[in-house]
Amino acid sequence: MKRPVTIKDIAKMLGISKSTVSRAIRGSEEINPETKKRIMDLVEELDYQPNAFARSLLKHRSNTIGVVIPAIENSFFANLISGVQHVAHSKGYNVMICQTNDSFDREVSDIRTLCRHQVDGIILSLSSETKSFDHLQSVIDKDIAFVMADRTTHKIEAPRILVNDRDGAYNATKHLIENGYRNIIHLAGPESLEIANLRAQGFSDAMEEAGSTDIDSKIFRCPFREEKARELTLELLKDGVKFDAVFAASDKIAVGAMMAIKEAGLYIPDDVALVGFTDLPMAKLLTPSLTTIQQPAQEMGRKAAELLLESIEDKESHDSSDYVMTTRLIQRESTKSKVGKA
Repeated sequence: MKRPVTIKDIAKMLGISKSTVSRAIRGSEEINPETKKRIMDLVEELDYQPNAFARSLLKHRSNTIGVVIPAIENSFFANLISGVQHVAHSKGYNVMICQTNDSFDREVSDIRTLCRHQVDGIILSLSSETKSFDHLQSVIDKDIAFVMADRTTHKIEAPRILVNDRDGAYNATKHLIENGYRNIIHLAGPESLEIANLRAQGFSDAMEEAGSTDIDSKIFRCPFREEKARELTLELLKDGVKFDAVFAASDKIAVGAMMAIKEAGLYIPDDVALVGFTDLPMAKLLTPSLTTIQQPAQEMGRKAAELLLESIEDKESHDSSDYVMTTRLIQRESTKSKVGKA
């Protein structure tokens, strides 16, 4: 394998010092223009590539960012990471990925590990167990660029990339009401997560706006896990809770509910309609395919990376704005119109 060209090689070929070559490559004005031209012509001819690690030392940077997410097997977070990597790699940054498995302790440990590795910035989506934020404040106190995506909190002053969760949930619920469903339950996410509370708010707002005395609604809290959602839905059916439609706070919850409804011998959407939130790739592959609210995961990842790199490049920028992206309802087979039907 051919050895990469070094500054020492260029200096030897031109009969000048290594420091002169180095200063010319860095754009120093102290080098004689003719000498500088000879150096740069040879640099181009030999396709010399400066050592990335050496460059990062000069800039006091590692050219590495960290991404901390709850679950990489969740395709929403996989797509978010893909968006981050697309932007980061195009700007010469490496990406370290940490998975918390939705554990607060793991999240704290991952954040500390990334700080020890001297990453230039961190993008985080909170675990559902996170209720204390000291570990995140320490990142900001260390002057490490920090951005939150999807699962965020107002308790830390940092940019947040999110969708309008309230509006998405409102539209999902309104879709069920307008299609004639009258006993609607919401399987909401954990109260510790702001996104879960905003989706529950959207559900409640749509119900309040409907204002009909013949519409009944209930909210039940559930982890973002298929098996837990299955168990809860089976329990509700066993306890005789009446519902003809379910709005689930995530597609994962919707899948668990779908399993339980089928196990109970009921049919979707004939007996029970179902709407999710996220639009995971599996949503269109389910039987029946899942009506859901679509989130632009890759776009969220790209925006998070862009903001993080801007913060790294300009330490004086202290943007703590919310960047809210739109959702849209994707109607599939798990809902149908009951209007005008007995």
